Amino acid sequence: GPVLLCLHGAGAGASSWALVAASVKSSTPIYALDFRGHGASDDAAASSLSKQQLVEDVVEASEALFHGERDIILVGHSLGGAVAAHAAASGRIKRLIGVAVVDVVEGTAIGALAHMQAILRSRPEQFR
Repeated sequence: GPVLLCLHGAGAGASSWALVAASVKSSTPIYALDFRGHGASDDAAASSLSKQQLVEDVVEASEALFHGERDIILVGHSLGGAVAAHAAASGRIKRLIGVAVVDVVEGTAIGALAHMQAILRSRPEQFR
């Protein structure tokens, strides 16, 4: 069957898909990416958070993970939904069979990218 490739919202991370993963992992393989500068990704890579760069990252990750050998359903929340829609529209994800977007307001999500560096820098390194 297909795999789910999940894309998180702005300022979040792949772990935001943990409850979804727990619910579906026994029947459907699920992968969640950290966008550059988010979650466990390399903060140095966050220098470019443009829509085009994030789409490119998703295309490259899908190829690296699945090598065009698996059917893929992109699932995105908020910013991740906007990126999923643009990645799907690019026609560059091999064997893409579906896209699901949750709570996406593209203008707001894409517009937030210009301010994301400041938001990411202001996050606490740990919580007490």
